[in-house]
Amino acid sequence: MFRFVALVAAVMLAGCSEVSTQYPVGSTTGLAPDPALIGTWWPHDEKGGALVRTADGKRGGYVHVLPTREGPFEIVVVSLPAKPGDTGDYAVYRASSGRAGENRFLNVVMLAPAGETPQTLPKHGTSPVLYRFEANGDLTIFKLDIDKVAAAVKAGRIAGNVEKHTYTADGKEYEGTPDVRITADPAALDAFFAKPTAIDLFEKIGVLTKAE
Repeated sequence: MFRFVALVAAVMLAGCSEVSTQYPVGSTTGLAPDPALIGTWWPHDEKGGALVRTADGKRGGYVHVLPTREGPFEIVVVSLPAKPGDTGDYAVYRASSGRAGENRFLNVVMLAPAGETPQTLPKHGTSPVLYRFEANGDLTIFKLDIDKVAAAVKAGRIAGNVEKHTYTADGKEYEGTPDVRITADPAALDAFFAKPTAIDLFEKIGVLTKAE
């Protein structure tokens, strides 16, 4: 069913991201829920068509952004069964929203993959997702490019660690995707992501349209 849950999982998707920050982006200016995000959204392709459809042609995937009493959003990503016999899929995330300069961010962590009970927030940090509202009201979301962030860490542009992973297949050892953890303090972190060039570290994941 496409990469839908993976989309917003990679998207809003965090906890499963290979890039995390020790502190949330935007904490120095205050993390406050962005009310414009609340509601139900559906992902679409570049031509405006539904990204995921069920067997009867209806939209098959949604992203629900819900407010909580504690402050952060709870995000539920849902994929409906594509055909009879499918079970569909879902994942639950917690996210705080903040700003660094003119850039808007969601700091995301996975609470529960499909079939599991939501857990308390982990202590290993969050994954920053950059988002932008378009003139037509659509929401464009971007995730960090792991190779570009790893290069920035290695070059000393931002404090962090790059942990390499290897795996064995057919008796041979291969280098897997590394994990990158940005350890910069809140002030340095926000200053880094406030730069106009910060967008260069991100790659576009998709576009969401708010359901009416």
